[in-house]
Amino acid sequence: MFEKRNVGQDQQLVGLTANRVRLEVESGKLLTAHFVAIDLDITEDE
Repeated sequence: MFEKRNVGQDQQLVGLTANRVRLEVESGKLLTAHFVAIDLDITEDE
């Protein structure tokens, strides 16, 4: 029984870690897009 609970926790940890990685990648893409938009806005004003 202890092993089953431990396996479940391990699977949950793997899922949470994968979700964190996905969110970090998405956050990076959004931040990049934000700075590109700022750069475009600045160059349009010149």
